[in-house]
Amino acid sequence: MKMEDMKGWTMDVVDHLLSQAVTFRKKGDEIPPTFFLVSFPENETPLVYQVDPSNWGNDKEGVAQQIRVQSEEVGARYVIHLCEAWMSIPSNEEALAAGAWINAGMSLASYPDKTENILLSVDGPDLNQILMHRIHDDGSIGERVNVEGEYGGNFHNLSGHVGCN
Repeated sequence: MKMEDMKGWTMDVVDHLLSQAVTFRKKGDEIPPTFFLVSFPENETPLVYQVDPSNWGNDKEGVAQQIRVQSEEVGARYVIHLCEAWMSIPSNEEALAAGAWINAGMSLASYPDKTENILLSVDGPDLNQILMHRIHDDGSIGERVNVEGEYGGNFHNLSGHVGCN
């Protein structure tokens, strides 16, 4: 399969997963953190491995490292991460305030300017994107927002391929 086709196939999977997550959340169920490793074995059907990190503890960097190891073991080209997340995407000044809030030992869940979101990230050699839907206070789900380009954090570059293409 050509690289362009791999990316398109993966984005179809992403669209399907995110649509299912929105439907699931609209029913009032919380979306557990889940990872999907997407590989393209030569001359074979693409494979998607679902990884449940629920038994790995709360060390985000440890979970990220486990995913990177498993990604390499199965030859994943892309890694998809689906979850619910408290987020703050503020100005530079507010970013410092949010960072200080967290560094003081408080959770972003209690930060005044945070939002709750359905979050899906996908990365690979030719793909580095975040897709999200805001979860409003009344439980309704907002429209999809796409964020492309560089982003960081514990769960960045889980495929180990970002920027390799």
